Amino acid sequence: MRNLTSSLLLAISGFVHGQDFAPAAIAATGEISYNGTVTENGNSEPYSGALPLEAGTFTYIRTGTTTGTLSYSIGDSSLNGTRESGTLQLTFTSPIIGTFTGSASYTESSGGTSQSGTFTSSGTFAFDGAAKFPLLGLSDNFNDNVRDLAKWGTEDFTPDPPAVLTEKNQRLEYTCPDTRSTISFRSWIATPTLYSANWEAIVDTSVIPSGLPGITGFGIDIIRADDADKFIFIEHQDNAFLSGMSTGGNETAFNPSHHSAIRVSYDSSTRIIRCDYDEDGPVKGYAWTNLSAFSVGTTSQPGTTFWENWGMSASQPFQVSLYGYSSDRIVTSGEASADNFRIGSPPASTGTALGDWKVLHFGDTVVADSDDSDGDSVKNLIEYAVGLDPNVPEIPKVRPGISLSGLPYLQGPVTGTPATSTLEFIRRKSSSNPGITYTPQFSTDLSGSGAAGWQPATATATVTSIDSIWERVVVPDHLPPGQSRRFARLLVTENP
Repeated sequence: MRNLTSSLLLAISGFVHGQDFAPAAIAATGEISYNGTVTENGNSEPYSGALPLEAGTFTYIRTGTTTGTLSYSIGDSSLNGTRESGTLQLTFTSPIIGTFTGSASYTESSGGTSQSGTFTSSGTFAFDGAAKFPLLGLSDNFNDNVRDLAKWGTEDFTPDPPAVLTEKNQRLEYTCPDTRSTISFRSWIATPTLYSANWEAIVDTSVIPSGLPGITGFGIDIIRADDADKFIFIEHQDNAFLSGMSTGGNETAFNPSHHSAIRVSYDSSTRIIRCDYDEDGPVKGYAWTNLSAFSVGTTSQPGTTFWENWGMSASQPFQVSLYGYSSDRIVTSGEASADNFRIGSPPASTGTALGDWKVLHFGDTVVADSDDSDGDSVKNLIEYAVGLDPNVPEIPKVRPGISLSGLPYLQGPVTGTPATSTLEFIRRKSSSNPGITYTPQFSTDLSGSGAAGWQPATATATVTSIDSIWERVVVPDHLPPGQSRRFARLLVTENP
């Protein structure tokens, strides 16, 4: 848990803040403006203007967290008969401006004559908003156990004690030698995201439960890229903060579960940032619970819990980071990890819960309901219906009253008059519009038909809510007179 005091570490000298302004890519739209000096043959003169990026060929390469090179070749229509090519060395002093030095050559044609030359230049530059910061998608499952420098920028951290983020065991692990008397924090900066574009960031987390005062966890941090005093973060133990103030969830929580997921999403039309969490991670599909909704535009918006005007223009970006943290405890390898981080445009809904589930697990809706994608003899439609992962071969049965997912479990019969058995299964709530129908059935003869064959349950089921998506169903069944055995199954059909 990081309260107001620890949150201020984001903005004071006790926190080492690494700038990471250089973009990973530049869009081929908009323009770059410049103001400086050009030197040719020992003569220098002022030089300023603006150049449309679509006017020529531009190749941008990020070379560091605040540096990049821009090679270009432009001509004729954009320069009135002159062709020019060169390279600029860019140093970003904020997410949208910086300084440059460069060298170039040119050929100029006019009135049937031509001349050529070379020159050097230096000065300041600025990319117009959307040209510099297209929404940069990023995903990392950490399976290669190597930090990908093309995806992750510099690190932010508290220097004492020095926490560490390491890709290990196909996860991103957080460790810290000792935070028994202070708070430690380390983040990997991910990517700029535009104030004028919709986006979301999601990460799955796994933290061994611990009670107060010791806290360990992972979080997602959002700051105005050129003003670290404006920040939002959401943490594993279900709380959210706005510029150091707890604004939702349980700020004195211990880690409530081993696995969870957290999400930050932004709506550019309303200027609202939402912080959500899922209690048990992605296996059954995310069931998000909202912690807070923040207005960061010029006016407070309906449906939000807090408002702080961040004073951003459409061209300015947010900076997104993934971080681990701890207080009052030693954190060793295997205790805290993150997985499956991704940021980008919110996925468009397919229009059905089943379709969205397929996109989540397979990337599209092409896979058939009747396929057995992971080879565990359980068809995809059943995996969807009972909360299993279609990419993990497993056939777990429901543990009565305990399991949150799994295949149906038949218990009994219990002696009595009449003898009674129960079928227990996990079901998607009708309020979540699952698009499927569950029909529990019983039979006294697996190969029979008619009265001896499969018949729908007739007794009243007991239904217990699990969360906003799932519920537990227990269906009693009475053994018919003269019968010594009973079979049960759960029929799942997709609605027309």
